[in-house]
Amino acid sequence: MSATAESLAPQFRDDPTVEPPYSSSQISETAIHREILRIYAMARRETKPVYDLGRDTAGIEEENWVIRWMLWHVFRYRDNRNKNRRTASPGDEADSGGGISPDGGSNASPNGQGSF
Repeated sequence: MSATAESLAPQFRDDPTVEPPYSSSQISETAIHREILRIYAMARRETKPVYDLGRDTAGIEEENWVIRWMLWHVFRYRDNRNKNRRTASPGDEADSGGGISPDGGSNASPNGQGSF
């Protein structure tokens, strides 16, 4: 989602200065909603009960505040790490770490670098 141009909000699509990975403010609400539904549909059986706590089907469109918060948090963490990477040299403390993937598992690779 943060690397596909189709996820961009309309005002950013034709801007040549906007490059991946995109920040949360550049992603369209439609793309975020689509990702929420995808994450819920693909969740492991161990993770789904947690996602069920945030599931809201009362409105016109299904919503999930747990997954929405998780996406916000991942973007926030990643965006702050990217800012730190511009000022920190490779191998610094600000450059290491992993994270939690949407299905509840770790997305850290063996070298400690996470992805989203």
